[in-house]
Amino acid sequence: MKKLCSVILILLMIIYLCSVNVYAADLNLALYTSETLEEAFLDENIQGYDLTNYNQNDTNRVPVYVFRKKGCGNCKNFLNYVAQNLLPTHGDKFRIVSYEVGNTPANFGLINKIQSYLLGNTTNTVATPYIIIGDKIFSGFIDISKQQQIENTILDLYNSNKYDVLADMQINERNFYNNITNISMRSSKGINKNYLLKTVEVDKSTENYVDTYEYIKAFDIYITDNTGTEVTVNDGEYKISIPISTTYDMYKVAHVKNGKIVGTLDTIYNNGYIQFTTPNFSDFVIYGKNNAVTPPVITPSTVPDANPSAEPTSNQSTVIQNKGEKNPKTADKINLYIAMMLIGIFTLLASSKYITKKVK
Repeated sequence: MKKLCSVILILLMIIYLCSVNVYAADLNLALYTSETLEEAFLDENIQGYDLTNYNQNDTNRVPVYVFRKKGCGNCKNFLNYVAQNLLPTHGDKFRIVSYEVGNTPANFGLINKIQSYLLGNTTNTVATPYIIIGDKIFSGFIDISKQQQIENTILDLYNSNKYDVLADMQINERNFYNNITNISMRSSKGINKNYLLKTVEVDKSTENYVDTYEYIKAFDIYITDNTGTEVTVNDGEYKISIPISTTYDMYKVAHVKNGKIVGTLDTIYNNGYIQFTTPNFSDFVIYGKNNAVTPPVITPSTVPDANPSAEPTSNQSTVIQNKGEKNPKTADKINLYIAMMLIGIFTLLASSKYITKKVK
């Protein structure tokens, strides 16, 4: 019976924890298995290297991330190049973190995350060794030309900001600003710092998306890489602030895709800006309306109330900003039903055991 109670208690705790929203960094490196440079050398039987000027833990060095497959000829050739060329000449300027993907397939998922972060997609061909230095990627056979590019990249980063892509991906929030429209966006997940916020005002005045509200303006909002190519950055929380010159009592923002409204977003007005949070991007149409009701004027009685029941009420009206309608949390009801079902099962089993003892 005690074991049964423990199991039910654990299940109830799981249900409770599942109902709580947990926000964490976009990248958890603890999920992946890394190696030091010396461990990679030993795994590939690389010999004749000198680590005198090398320091694996020196964060002032340029991080070089190497995704390799044990037994891959190109991977071994690259490690030999590191041992024979890079270490003797620049061993004091870089540190290598190795991820083996042949026997540890979970490490391959990290490649996809880096590709999505740096390139905006995961469709690029991956060949080992897959090397990331700063925001540059080198893949496959490392010929003399690529060796020179790798060396130049290490030197450039060492003499500048030593950009670390994995550290950058772990930043929870990133702020973007468009200085043409003065629209800003804060991301709750890691987005490449070189991406750009694009905001184009579009005319949606003929579209009556929200009844009783007046059309204010509309914007097509999206993210591009530094070449101007639009990239997809979904499944996050993006808080957008748009300056508004006209004020209303209430506001709504319609999220529009392919000419159709796909939902309205909780909206507030804050010091000259409309603010809302969206999980993805498209056209956003802003509406406002004035519907503040003037409170009735109450004439005080000529005879004072001997036992006043409340403090005097101010004659000034208060306009409460509309924060939008929130959908009911279906998950909360489901959690309640499951909890009730488990409690019922627990009661049934306990009663059955009690009856069995009585019969005996």
